[in-house]
Amino acid sequence: MNVPKYEVTYSPSDEFYTFVSIGKKGEIVKAVQIQEFQQNIFNLGFGDLDPNTNAVNDKIISNNGDTEVVLATVISIAI
Repeated sequence: MNVPKYEVTYSPSDEFYTFVSIGKKGEIVKAVQIQEFQQNIFNLGFGDLDPNTNAVNDKIISNNGDTEVVLATVISIAI
């Protein structure tokens, strides 16, 4: 997949990766959290970063118009 990706930051204290989605609704901070729940079995959580709780909210649909770039970024984090 030859799609641009957003710059990613890792926060060791929060244990998630963040990047900023830039699109028709402005700038939205996205977060990806990867947790190992069994040996070599992982869960990937993705959504908007809630600034009030500093948690990943996977219920929000932002529709910022940059789906391909967001997905390419999430995939690069997963790899």
